[in-house]
Amino acid sequence: MTLQQILKKYTWLNIRLMLLELYPDEEDNLSAYEDVLEKLRFMSPVSSEIMLQLTLHEPENLDDESYVDVSGKDLNPDPEMPVFTDACGIEFTPWNQWLGMEITENTLSNFSELEILCHSLYEMTFVAFDEVSIQKEMGRIRNIKEEFDNMSEEEKLKNSRSIEDLLKELNDVEPDD
Repeated sequence: MTLQQILKKYTWLNIRLMLLELYPDEEDNLSAYEDVLEKLRFMSPVSSEIMLQLTLHEPENLDDESYVDVSGKDLNPDPEMPVFTDACGIEFTPWNQWLGMEITENTLSNFSELEILCHSLYEMTFVAFDEVSIQKEMGRIRNIKEEFDNMSEEEKLKNSRSIEDLLKELNDVEPDD
């Protein structure tokens, strides 16, 4: 089953109600979500070598909340790349590829179709509600990476910090109340 097949089954009213249940803070963005859904309904899906997967992460302590991670599962991972997880970020993926993604069996077993659709919609619009803005942000990130890659080792050391220093800095920051 693909995301497009799920999308075709539900009306905006069904999707709107589930979006508000899952993401109540998104009420001000409902018209933007509706516009995105209208665009998706007229797009042709593109098949993908990435499957859509949702994973529920339970809280590790009482202060945390559970959340759903929306990610891709690469069907043909690069054997030369180190593998830390089978999940890959897909928030910058073109929307027509989202529509063509098959959904993992585990996701279909653990989430309703409307939950899959709404969590996916939230993730695919996390950066922006239009693809041009999303791709501009991806271009900006690629430019930063390219600039860093082109730095000398001395410049890289000057413009970066160790994970230990970052964690110390984060621990020294007082949380907002």
